[in-house]
Amino acid sequence: MLAIASFLSVLIFLILVSMDDSNPVELLGHISVYFFISLCSFFLILCLILIVRAVIRYRQMSRL
Repeated sequence: MLAIASFLSVLIFLILVSMDDSNPVELLGHISVYFFISLCSFFLILCLILIVRAVIRYRQMSRL
């Protein structure tokens, strides 16, 4: 679960950095913003995974 969230957040970070066309000096300033975005996406993806797992468990328990 953590591996999926980390992989997707690193993938988002790499996509954001690769799409940036600015010069290297501006890129250093942008990397901190991209890191913050990927960190937020990590927690959002983790929350989504936990919510989906909770809903699946709830549906399984309600069938019993």
